[in-house]
Amino acid sequence: MTMGRQGGRRRWRKGSGRRCVAGGLLLILIAACSPVETKVGLDGTLTVLEPRHDFSIQRLPEEWLIIGGPANPAPAVQSANNQLHLTLKPVPESYAMIKRVQARLLATPFLGWHWMLSGPAPIKHPVQITVGFADDGDPKRRIYLRNPLQARPPTYSRTLTFTWGNSALRRGMLEVRSTPPGNPPVAVYTVRGGRENLRRWWREAVDLSALHAKAWPKVDMRASRIVFVGIIVGTGAPEAMANIAALRLSR
Repeated sequence: MTMGRQGGRRRWRKGSGRRCVAGGLLLILIAACSPVETKVGLDGTLTVLEPRHDFSIQRLPEEWLIIGGPANPAPAVQSANNQLHLTLKPVPESYAMIKRVQARLLATPFLGWHWMLSGPAPIKHPVQITVGFADDGDPKRRIYLRNPLQARPPTYSRTLTFTWGNSALRRGMLEVRSTPPGNPPVAVYTVRGGRENLRRWWREAVDLSALHAKAWPKVDMRASRIVFVGIIVGTGAPEAMANIAALRLSR
């Protein structure tokens, strides 16, 4: 993989030996790097995503990274009920749009957002929200790829991903998936689900610290940091879209 500059942001391009990202996109986040991070405000909140009319994936701020793709069709800002939201559609090749942040897990344990998803309701909706964690003082838990162009590449230890289930009965299910040796653990939490709940706006609020404790009970959360929050867009039926607004961390 090689890294280039496009439109004021960093982007990773395909190399001859890169694996397909459709089944293991989160593992490619190992290779992401950016020198800019967004920190928690004095009010104890950190806005990850608040769509604006001038949003463009080609002109993302430096703290944002695009991995995989290309993002085509690209995310677009639309308006509904006097609220701007980001509309994301399935793509031929999966990508992730993540924002580098710097926040203590126990200081900002809540993640909230608004979303409305469209059908059909597959086993896994192509649009998901993901959070990356790292640990202080424990290099064994830090996974990263050394990049000669970046002196301090980002590190993360595990990811917690939020998805929409194909059934409303899957709501609240937490799954810790096995990963190959040397790869960071992945946990997936079904926030909501069911065909009957599609095409309606929902306000979500999840306790990251509670879910983290269930997924990785042996990890000391006092040393855990949130290092990125973002959105994964995968392949799927064209009508399986997602509208997302007001994605924030808070205490």
